[in-house]
Amino acid sequence: MPTLAIILKISKALKCSAADLMTATEKNLEAQSQISIDPPV
Repeated sequence: MPTLAIILKISKALKCSAADLMTATEKNLEAQSQISIDPPV
């Protein structure tokens, strides 16, 4: 799990807030977990 310091550095480099970065990351992780859980049709 990344530390807050790393998250802050990345968000500064991306010129977005740390909260926005964490929200987007959580959404991407949720989407990835749904893809790997759902069997192919």
